[in-house]
Amino acid sequence: MPTSKNRIGRDDDAEQRLLFATRLREAVGKFGGPSAASKALGVPLSTLNDYLAANTEPKMSLIARMARTLGTTIGYLFGATDRIGVGGNSDSGAEIPDDERIRLIPRLSVQVSAGLGRENVDGLVLGYVPLTEALLDKLGIKAENAHFIEAAGDSMEETIFDGDDVLIDMGDTALKAEGIYALQVGDLAMIKRVQPLAMFDTVSLLSDNPRYQPQTVKRGEQDLFRPIGRAKLVMRVL
Repeated sequence: MPTSKNRIGRDDDAEQRLLFATRLREAVGKFGGPSAASKALGVPLSTLNDYLAANTEPKMSLIARMARTLGTTIGYLFGATDRIGVGGNSDSGAEIPDDERIRLIPRLSVQVSAGLGRENVDGLVLGYVPLTEALLDKLGIKAENAHFIEAAGDSMEETIFDGDDVLIDMGDTALKAEGIYALQVGDLAMIKRVQPLAMFDTVSLLSDNPRYQPQTVKRGEQDLFRPIGRAKLVMRVL
């Protein structure tokens, strides 16, 4: 059983910032150097140099402008693709292939327990995870409904481990079929395998870890039970 894992957004924040700075240096170099890029972007040279040195990271609005101005893509700057130029070259007016289009998925400051539950549902955005539109389409998720949250506890092992980052589809809350969902039960947030029982108008909350007993909740208890969204992907470094 793993005792520690690399996860998006903790120790990886510095690594992601360094990757972004490295990719930005490459794009700036191809553009003509920091001075030329600073003028074209309307960003002070000292500020741009901080980005290039991985001291700080710009806001998403500026990152999008950087990609357009420097003739690259957000996906390249975040390491989601190795293609530096738009459409295979540095022409910023070229069309980006569908399978290379990148959407930035918010990672929320929420821990959803895979055990007995945690008292936090609503969270702030800690950062963004770049995913291709092709992957989102394959998973059947609209980008505006996609959010990453952190699982806590061991009741969903061996499927989801403590500390795993889980992609949640907040547009899928109907509980029409069995699946793994993030849920609000009372004041607690948890992630469980949900099995709808239409005959009894209830749902069973199951744990993949056999040490935990199933729970049963009535659908009508809306003030006590609310689906947050369906889990579609677990991000884990093996």
